[in-house]
Amino acid sequence: MRAPAGFLAFVAAQILAAAPVAGQVPTLPATTLSCENFKKNADGSWSVVDDKPFTIGSTMATIGAGTVIRPRSVNLAGVDIYDLLEAKCAGSGGPR
Repeated sequence: MRAPAGFLAFVAAQILAAAPVAGQVPTLPATTLSCENFKKNADGSWSVVDDKPFTIGSTMATIGAGTVIRPRSVNLAGVDIYDLLEAKCAGSGGPR
């Protein structure tokens, strides 16, 4: 039994509406992460310089000092920490 064309169009529209648009920055949750606890490395990665706890949404997190964070290497509460650092800290310049 085949699905009606209208139903398939509805499903396709729902999938497209939920898909991220190319170049669109995902919305990041509220966080108490302090840029001072991280430094940007020459290769573009980030290093944790102080392992102070922080929140992402309602989740409390700590990342050990010395940890190197690259894209998709650390995910907490469904958030790529590299993306969070880039969004929140990359423009502040210098060691953090």
